[in-house]
Amino acid sequence: MKKFIVLAGALVLALAALLPAEQENYLHYSFTAQLIVADPDKASQDLGAWCELMGGYFVLKSSDRVIMRFPYSQNGRLLPFLDSIAEEVLDFSPQAVDLREELLGLTSAIQSREEILSKNLAFIDKTTIEGTLAIEKEVMQLLSETEELKGKLNRLNGDRIYARADISLRYLEKKLPSIIPSSFAWLNGIDFYKFIKRTNMRIRSSLAGIKAEAPEGFAVFNKGRGRTFMALSPEGALYTIYRINNYPRMDLAFWTKALQKQLSDSGYRLHKGPEEFTGPEEKGVYFEWIVPYQ
Repeated sequence: MKKFIVLAGALVLALAALLPAEQENYLHYSFTAQLIVADPDKASQDLGAWCELMGGYFVLKSSDRVIMRFPYSQNGRLLPFLDSIAEEVLDFSPQAVDLREELLGLTSAIQSREEILSKNLAFIDKTTIEGTLAIEKEVMQLLSETEELKGKLNRLNGDRIYARADISLRYLEKKLPSIIPSSFAWLNGIDFYKFIKRTNMRIRSSLAGIKAEAPEGFAVFNKGRGRTFMALSPEGALYTIYRINNYPRMDLAFWTKALQKQLSDSGYRLHKGPEEFTGPEEKGVYFEWIVPYQ
């Protein structure tokens, strides 16, 4: 027990000597991210330049992926920078692993092998030729193991100083969605470009009365005598809800799959969903789709 405490103390002192006191860190930080970018080559170059500016280096750099290492003290600058170069940050996942237990184990293993090595070298001149050969063989094995352990220790010391980021780059093609007629008439009315141009707002339905509230900051106005709920933001962003007949009559699961297939086949890119929610009157599903625009 006393020996373990001495080793732990030696480890803390050894690690503390590597960095100034205010920069001591025993965590390995890693990040994975997925970005949609307008120009993957430029985004890759920007990531490499940012990494070098932060005092780091890149491990891999291509038009669809960048792996880089940078000082952990710059962790807080990564996400804002990704936001600045991406059209959309689809995913950003940080992780941290405490390295102290592994560092202690490696330091203890190295010290124990060095002690055995020292004892073997002390006996090498006091034994027979056969004994000397056996000791030399064990010495070579100990040296090999010690070097391997020191390599792992150096890697961990690097991991606690440098964070790792693995960033995937996706390019949103400027190809517009195709017009693929659906067997279900109402699905044909879901078109982003017609929506922006306000050309699909003349909805015909026998149903009336939509209970809804506009998002904060939107001004409400209705069209279609209660069949359509519409609101506008000061910037002109349109928010609309309209109701149509459930024909042919199918359940929510069926229409969810039908809508997802129709938009995916047409060229829309699914960003989020389907996510279930409960409205004032019915249950529903929520999607977010990505499509090129200007």
